[in-house]
Amino acid sequence: VQLFLPNFDAVTVERVKRELEGTIPTHVETNPSPKQELKLRGNLPCGLSRQEVFEAINAAQIDNYAIPQKDVTDYRKALFKLCHLLVRTRLYRDAVNKLKNDIVGQITDFVKDLQDAGTYQQTMEKIRTMNDVVLAFDALGKSAKEGEDGKLILSESDIDTWSENVETRFGKDGVLNAYRKARLDEYDNTELRLQFILYANNQSCMERLDKYCKEAFYEYYDKY
Repeated sequence: VQLFLPNFDAVTVERVKRELEGTIPTHVETNPSPKQELKLRGNLPCGLSRQEVFEAINAAQIDNYAIPQKDVTDYRKALFKLCHLLVRTRLYRDAVNKLKNDIVGQITDFVKDLQDAGTYQQTMEKIRTMNDVVLAFDALGKSAKEGEDGKLILSESDIDTWSENVETRFGKDGVLNAYRKARLDEYDNTELRLQFILYANNQSCMERLDKYCKEAFYEYYDKY
């Protein structure tokens, strides 16, 4: 990645570093490398002529600054940050909404697979009674009640808290609310939250989501 700015100083470097934090490395060399020509890449907003803009930049012989390569460790959060950046820069206005809709689609497919396999009701009952589920109780509060058979029964408050904690795995960007809004006519709020929890705790689902996020991240990275 290279940055080409007409008035590049310490202030603009720090601003760009903060803007790109989480998607590319934040350490920027202060010594400019030899001047290079900027290549056409991606689209410009507002109907601007890419050819004229790039020719003007190259003619000005503006210094460019190389940012060293760094591996991304969390593609879910990195993709959300990149999508927000694309929206703010008007390069792709629907980037965040598309990402959330794609995840909602994956959750919907997961629930449908459980229903088609005939295991949906059994799975929902297990998670409601915390049977065969390993949980961190400090994240749930202290309102779980013990039923007559000795099982701990989750209250609606417990389920709300648990689902909100699970949301942090997706960067707190509204995936849970997007799913609830999309399927509110089919299930009640508590059941939708439980479906979200089940999805987030399914290893196969998370592997599929991580694969999607990694591919989408580099697709946007290369395109824009």
